Amino acid sequence: MDNNIYAIHSILHKMKDASRDRFFSFTNQIIALQTKYGVDILNLSEEQVEELKNYSQIDKEKYRELSDIYGTYALFNEIKNCTTKATFIKKLRPVFCNSEPSNEFKEELLHLLNVVVLVNLIKKRLKGKTIQELNDYQLISQMTKINPRLIDFFALQQLTKLSSDDELDTFVKEEYVTYDDIQFEELYKLYDEQYHVIYELFDLFQ
Repeated sequence: MDNNIYAIHSILHKMKDASRDRFFSFTNQIIALQTKYGVDILNLSEEQVEELKNYSQIDKEKYRELSDIYGTYALFNEIKNCTTKATFIKKLRPVFCNSEPSNEFKEELLHLLNVVVLVNLIKKRLKGKTIQELNDYQLISQMTKINPRLIDFFALQQLTKLSSDDELDTFVKEEYVTYDDIQFEELYKLYDEQYHVIYELFDLFQ
């Protein structure tokens, strides 16, 4: 087994379920983007594309084959790191640009990465918070002022229905895990004018 594939395979096995789900969820976003632009960052078959759509059902015996799609440990590790990164990304890492993609692709990929950064930041800031702190910070109303549908775009509708700190804790740790329900296209429309406003809103929720 190639050393890169061995390392990827080993880490996939060791990852916690939630982290692995988030990683595969982000992989699906990259697949959708590269399909849209005809770019090959990841090298995978149609069968693997379908398989990854139901990533939570994948048998661990399949991880060896899935390890191949990332090609190098450097790319795998960069994608994995993006699922926890919570600071704005100004420039694409070279590992994403080895096939000389178009400027349009690179721009949208950068937008994708920074929306993922926002989701990671939201998860980080909500972790350990109480309902009272949400109310004191007026998080929901501040989001609504930025855009009436911002809560929907970030799949945070449940925040308006929670009645206890335990429910909030469960939501953050067990339900707000992947990027599947994030409305990326809608957030791209806000990107140029409001990204930093949204980022600051959550970044200051200390």
